[in-house]
Amino acid sequence: MPTLFDHLSTALRTGIAALGEDRRAALLRQADAWSEWTPDRAGHPDLYYTAFARMIRHALDLTPHNRPLSSLPCDPDEMDLVHFSSWTRIRRIGPSPTVSSDPPIGPLSIERFRGPDGGYALKPGGESLVTAAYLALNAYQDLGSNPPESESLETFLMNHREGDGFANSGTWPRAILPATAAAVHLLDALSGRPSVSALNWIARCAGDSGGFGLFPQSPFPDPLATGIALFTLKTFEFPVERTEAHRAYLLTLWQDSGGFVGDLSDSKSDAEYTFYGLLGLAGCKLGENV
Repeated sequence: MPTLFDHLSTALRTGIAALGEDRRAALLRQADAWSEWTPDRAGHPDLYYTAFARMIRHALDLTPHNRPLSSLPCDPDEMDLVHFSSWTRIRRIGPSPTVSSDPPIGPLSIERFRGPDGGYALKPGGESLVTAAYLALNAYQDLGSNPPESESLETFLMNHREGDGFANSGTWPRAILPATAAAVHLLDALSGRPSVSALNWIARCAGDSGGFGLFPQSPFPDPLATGIALFTLKTFEFPVERTEAHRAYLLTLWQDSGGFVGDLSDSKSDAEYTFYGLLGLAGCKLGENV
């Protein structure tokens, strides 16, 4: 059964193929700068952004040229789940060794984020979140398995159902697109039954002028929500309308330097927005290269 890594890799390659020759060349030049550490929005090297960059480099067939990281910012058992799952993804992509002394990791390192409600938190003992469970799923699959005690995790997910969508947090019970998409992927991995009603809810987050908002009738589109929505709908072969409008919206966020930005007022692309921009392009019908 394909893992999330497999689906994401395929989508990134499709998104890259949808770019015209000049844009692909610019992306390749940008990816060359990401061969070791990748900077965050403040310009500091960060595991989170490095994982996005290495996924893009993997889709560009640049994995053999990845440079080992000189060191880790802290011991993996001291990381939060965001950075821990980024670390497992970087290790999966390779090449090994990722750092000069690569510490071993295993399922127990992930289970420290698990709560008594069956979900996962960003930090041990914190509030369980649907998106944190999605990060845990990625980490488990990168280590070769799925999360244990799947029934309790499914129960946690269903306790966060709000209408046809899913809320991320029990303290803010409103369905949002990232949590709903995360729940769809989790349910598919745990039981092989992605929620069709949730996929329909995601489709209803599309704006008439292109892009997807965080919820239906959202007043404006969001670039990350757009990438997540189009990737999820394409993965489960759910029909998408107005794909040309979605593609046009995404391309307004492209920078000639070789990546995507998150806002028209921004002039600096980064690995995260570029990752989701490529996923979004992959979810649009292929036509002329753009």
